[in-house]
Amino acid sequence: MNKLLPCPFCGGEAEFERIGTPRQSCIVACTDCGGRLESNEEGGACGSQWNDRHVPDGWQVVPVKPTREMAESGQLASEAGCHVEGIYCDMIAAAPKPGGGDEP
Repeated sequence: MNKLLPCPFCGGEAEFERIGTPRQSCIVACTDCGGRLESNEEGGACGSQWNDRHVPDGWQVVPVKPTREMAESGQLASEAGCHVEGIYCDMIAAAPKPGGGDEP
């Protein structure tokens, strides 16, 4: 079985409600918000779809709350006279990358 990533909706802990078999689906659920995924995965493949976080082209995953680095980057852009779009771009560029180990 796969080690489950935190819930994509609230960041809570996820757990297996049921391990998939040829006759039963795999069910993964969040212990905090109740978010669930039922899939056709079996045995050792269970949890793969839960862990697959598709990010569309042109998008980036960022923290819900800006990190200190993001806030500082936005402040510097604001002080430099940048408009909202420039401030936003600078803050996004300063955001940690998922799995990079520098999450807030």
